[in-house]
Amino acid sequence: MSRKEVVNTLNQDNIEPRFTELVWQKLEEENQEFFQAYYLKLMVKEQIIEFNRLLAEQAKMTQQFSSAIASLPMSNGCNISPMHQNSTCGAAENVGTAAKPNGIMHEPELEHKERETFLNA
Repeated sequence: MSRKEVVNTLNQDNIEPRFTELVWQKLEEENQEFFQAYYLKLMVKEQIIEFNRLLAEQAKMTQQFSSAIASLPMSNGCNISPMHQNSTCGAAENVGTAAKPNGIMHEPELEHKERETFLNA
């Protein structure tokens, strides 16, 4: 319990808040090491509470996201899985062109005709 929580709890039992504050202050003065460790534990407690709240929020959002993904149609417009999809998938301006390993663009139909000409010569 924090100092404020102790004061409020004791006030509910009709113990004067000023008296509780005075006793708390005297205890802090006489037991500084204890209260340093005590306040550190209170900080850790608050961090754990916040972590658990954020974790629950993340779990809720992840579940909502998973539900939203599951309700989407499975087709992405091409025969490539979403993990391996590239930016040229379905782009009309890229139809008929491809990149060679050296990065130079070429026309597959022209390359095929050149190969036929070479083989027939």
